[in-house]
Amino acid sequence: MSRRRCGAEHAARHAPPPLTARHPAAGIPQSTADVAVVPALVALADLALTLWQLATH
Repeated sequence: MSRRRCGAEHAARHAPPPLTARHPAAGIPQSTADVAVVPALVALADLALTLWQLATH
């Protein structure tokens, strides 16, 4: 058997799995999970900024 492969076959073997399969909340559609994550990140950034301001003033 030849070691050379068709380009499409090679790409299919090395393609990453679908994004929803890798997502921690795989049961939730990707867009819904992202909508839940963004406010949490904003709140975390706000908390970090508040703590930074308290520490430096």
